[in-house]
Amino acid sequence: MDLELAMHAGAFACFASNTGSAGLMLYSNPPAVFVFGGVNGYAPGWDGFRNSLAKMKGYQTELIQPNPVLGPYEQTTEDALKRLREML
Repeated sequence: MDLELAMHAGAFACFASNTGSAGLMLYSNPPAVFVFGGVNGYAPGWDGFRNSLAKMKGYQTELIQPNPVLGPYEQTTEDALKRLREML
């Protein structure tokens, strides 16, 4: 798990399905975590989890849910990469 946390911490962005791996990614504090899958992307409560972590000094992660229901982006890798380019 330490190796996985270090890998995510060193990434510019992480991509995950709606699983526990996304929680590890949020905890690792990369600039962005894109969450796909599940019934509408990330699970209920993840905003609260991310907001709690954001109280830590230096926390920077933006939680992004590419989803046509909740935003202008389709739930595809291509559109997530488009969003990532906009962040650069």
